[in-house]
Amino acid sequence: MSKIEELVKKVIAQVLCIKTKKIALTDSITKDIGADDLDWIEILINIEKEVGFDIPDKKALEMETVKDMVTYIEERFTNK
Repeated sequence: MSKIEELVKKVIAQVLCIKTKKIALTDSITKDIGADDLDWIEILINIEKEVGFDIPDKKALEMETVKDMVTYIEERFTNK
């Protein structure tokens, strides 16, 4: 598991009060894990604080799964 994956799962788990073990890369953040719109915003804000950059709204709306979020963040770090 990459450090980014660990970070994303940790933030999701903290916001939703669940264990990181229950979060799979293929999980839909809203459908499988159960985040509502406010949870999703809180997850994004906390992820942005942790990684040190903003995630554009358009990109955030394209993120369906945990893997989508991890991949985007990893690509941002790679392309810096």
